[in-house]
Amino acid sequence: MIGIYNNSPIKNIKLVKLFSTVLRNDNGLYFLITPHEKVPVSVELAPYIITDFDVADNIITLHTNLDYSFTLDNKNTTRLINYENTIIPLVNVRSDIEGFFNRATYYKLVDIALKENIIIDNILHIRSGTNHYPLGTIA
Repeated sequence: MIGIYNNSPIKNIKLVKLFSTVLRNDNGLYFLITPHEKVPVSVELAPYIITDFDVADNIITLHTNLDYSFTLDNKNTTRLINYENTIIPLVNVRSDIEGFFNRATYYKLVDIALKENIIIDNILHIRSGTNHYPLGTIA
């Protein structure tokens, strides 16, 4: 989530992090919800950026640009979408709020997935725990 207000970036990262805690997804539309207001938020692709990950005991923990970490699991799964004529993965970060992978993180995950060689219907998957999750199509 990179905050922009009135076409200007919000430079205070603490404020952006605060906004991320009151962000909600209502039927595919994002809103900042406080006890007194419900403000619509425009999101180009997804509010969070997955910037890094760790693997421990075959479990993948993903880290976002806003210091929020979560495990790739049955609740926080990936799905593939068509974005600018390319198939890319989005991941559920929390409460139906999604994130996308930055390029470096995506390619590191693809390297791991290629070594595991889990390909189902021309879709490369990555394993986390006992499950696997789609990362992209095989060319």
